[in-house]
Amino acid sequence: MAKILAIDDDSAIPELLRVRLADAGHSVVAASGADEALALAASERPDLITLDVHMPDVDGIELYRRLRAQEGGERTPIVFVTGGNPGEILESIPADPRVSFIDKPIDMDHLARLIAALAGE
Repeated sequence: MAKILAIDDDSAIPELLRVRLADAGHSVVAASGADEALALAASERPDLITLDVHMPDVDGIELYRRLRAQEGGERTPIVFVTGGNPGEILESIPADPRVSFIDKPIDMDHLARLIAALAGE
């Protein structure tokens, strides 16, 4: 199953993912800020990353760029978790077939389908 890095400044979101996705055999590691996220992405080599768009230290779009710049980061699927308009994000990043979006509140069935499709399960 997939190893997922959940990046969100609201600790309830990664905890929700950890509990709900464990039933499907996935493991979730959490990061609440950019530095922690970049370190975990490098050390854990996740199969998929969920990335909050609005965070206090570095926004999700800039963090996306930094994750993509890491060795191996260009291949990791990223699911932006947002309550906003995905079109604004798409205008800010290059075309990327490994990017998807999910709205808050998170529809766990939809996320499970995204994980299966993006992480190759």
